[in-house]
Amino acid sequence: MRKIVPLTDIIERDNEYIIISDLPGATKDTLSIDIDKNILTFKSAVNLNGDLKVIYREFEDSFEYERSFRLGNDIDHDGIKAKLENGVLAIVLPKSEKAKPKKIKIE
Repeated sequence: MRKIVPLTDIIERDNEYIIISDLPGATKDTLSIDIDKNILTFKSAVNLNGDLKVIYREFEDSFEYERSFRLGNDIDHDGIKAKLENGVLAIVLPKSEKAKPKKIKIE
């Protein structure tokens, strides 16, 4: 099965990072997201035709998305959330308390 590295954007906010990736054809049932040794990996097998009888083909009907990212020590692993909507995956990586910006009070 052919592997596709999906296009991805990473956004940083004060309290979190957000990974946004395009995964057309992926579903919640086929998508897996794992963290092992600070490596976040998401993948999804996709079969676009299902039970359809294809009479002409210009693209592959079965493939797998896969992408991995090394997470820094500033990520709160317990607070990570993911959402898949209309083929777009958003993974929210909250920063740990020690990594969040702080205001220092001047006395």
